[in-house]
Amino acid sequence: MKNGRAAAYPILSSWGVDTVRLRYADGSGLSRQDLITPSDIVSILSGISKENGFLPFYESLPIAGIDGTIKNRMRGTKAESNVHAKTGSIGYVRSLSGYVFSSDGEQFVFSMIANHYTVPTRLAERIQDAVCVMLADFKR
Repeated sequence: MKNGRAAAYPILSSWGVDTVRLRYADGSGLSRQDLITPSDIVSILSGISKENGFLPFYESLPIAGIDGTIKNRMRGTKAESNVHAKTGSIGYVRSLSGYVFSSDGEQFVFSMIANHYTVPTRLAERIQDAVCVMLADFKR
């Protein structure tokens, strides 16, 4: 774990991630001791998008309405086939982070984390989906 931090932190820091505030207990992301902000996730995704290996990473992400954990989400909207994103979940936490193209072809990076919510899980996910649809519909 210590070696992993030593290797990752300089890269994360160069992408603008606050590595002092960042906490992770393991590499799975399934620990309640893992702490990261949506802002830092956006910094990571933005940083990755500038790297040579971005395309295989991007293509590995689930696509809204098509496959993976967002196969049944955002169907019938401009976000379908457009949003490439990773979900995350643990009890009373739902996240969605990734990329979406606006109506003008501008790529946006986003990250949303609903934490300790008290509404039905599906409602938390619908709100995240609605934000993605708004980004996909956006025009400057």
